[in-house]
Amino acid sequence: MFLFVLGLISTIRVEAQMAAATKTVWDLEVKVDVKISKGDLWRLIIDNEELINYSNQYVKSIKTKGDEGLLREIVFTNGNKRSETIVQTDYVHKFLVIKIHKESLPKELKNAEIAIFTKDIDDNNSTITWLAKIEGKKSQKKKLLDQLKSEFKSYAEGFGTIKK
Repeated sequence: MFLFVLGLISTIRVEAQMAAATKTVWDLEVKVDVKISKGDLWRLIIDNEELINYSNQYVKSIKTKGDEGLLREIVFTNGNKRSETIVQTDYVHKFLVIKIHKESLPKELKNAEIAIFTKDIDDNNSTITWLAKIEGKKSQKKKLLDQLKSEFKSYAEGFGTIKK
């Protein structure tokens, strides 16, 4: 009887974990292949000065706040600013998830997140993907999506010029 109950508890726990996993549907995706390894690409992505350099003159500055550098203030060359928090950094799989602060969002948006993923193509080539998910009023969502699309494309153009 004890083994049966233990098996039942294990089964319920597994089902609960599987039910919690949901696939994220992104509103925007920009992808580019680069001629460097995933590890080298990752070092550029997490270095604010390199990120500015590869923004293709779209980003003027990135300042980090706090001991861990998770809070960031980005100033764009057009004068716009964005405050954000890096909510997930995975150094093993080499990806970031960023939450844009409410005060940086258009009024009728509830939430906006950016994810940056890297993937190996082979030992000397990799792919970087920028993704965005936005919640809120459709007209305001489009406005932010257009801004993020311009930003992501600027990064894609900059990173796309890398030649090893």
